[in-house]
Amino acid sequence: SGMNWPHRLFTGEIGDAEIKLLRIFRTVVDCGGFSAAEVELGASKSAISKQMNDLEIRLGMRLCNRGRSGFSLTPEGERAYAATNQLLASLEIFRSQINDTMAGLTGTLYIGLVDTIVTQSGSALHRAISAYCGKHKDVGLRVISGSSAEITRAVQEMRIHVGVTVLESEHPDISALTLFEEVSHLYCGAGHALWPIADSGIEIADLSGRAFVQHGYSEAERSYVDRMNMSLKAISHVTEGVLFLILSGSYLGFLPTHFAQIWEERGEIRPILAGDVVKKTKLSAIANRRIVKNALIGSFLGEIARQQQG
Repeated sequence: SGMNWPHRLFTGEIGDAEIKLLRIFRTVVDCGGFSAAEVELGASKSAISKQMNDLEIRLGMRLCNRGRSGFSLTPEGERAYAATNQLLASLEIFRSQINDTMAGLTGTLYIGLVDTIVTQSGSALHRAISAYCGKHKDVGLRVISGSSAEITRAVQEMRIHVGVTVLESEHPDISALTLFEEVSHLYCGAGHALWPIADSGIEIADLSGRAFVQHGYSEAERSYVDRMNMSLKAISHVTEGVLFLILSGSYLGFLPTHFAQIWEERGEIRPILAGDVVKKTKLSAIANRRIVKNALIGSFLGEIARQQQG
């Protein structure tokens, strides 16, 4: 007949064992395969493979293709992945609601920081973390770092509670609190053709056709590239990648001034036309609206707001 019966009907029992396997499945997909997931999961490739087989048997479907051609999801795997994200997000909402009913704050606060934040000194964020941890001694912190797009996505999917990131656009499911404005200039490395020429001898027209490395999918940078007719030759989602290519001497790129300062003082990079070419970016603390009322998260955001006014 034309119907494809499943080998084994999934009974719908989701216990701890299944949830654990689904978390592993999600990590494997996010990392793009078994080998890449080894470090993240702290398990060997063969152990991960065995767990994936176990999950496939429990669900009665093939989730992924593995072999010479690399790792990819089957159509069933794609749907299972979407359902897994939903399930784990629901568990997070449940956990946050239960946490709310408890008097003292306990648990773990997951924070995601955009990769340049570490060189931004004296921010309200440092003071907020210090004050928060002083008040809530039973709360643990887990900190991850990533590109602004990764941090935003992690907040949307409720993998982390609070993100500090550049919010490229408004999101209906995200509540944001502006932290500070970051100023970026256009930099070149010591080996670059423009390096020996003083700013007074450089005009905007001299940037035309120059190789440029763009930070992620930054709208602001894209408009600069178009206006100055630079040549978009590379993209990096993390600032260190942009810096790396600028240091090579072959590319121009934007860097936050506080981040660039160390290499500028070492004489390895310099800003070009700093008076004319400035990019301003707002950094925000963000949380998912669906769990922002959770005491763990709400009190942390409240602390940030307090420290900013102070």
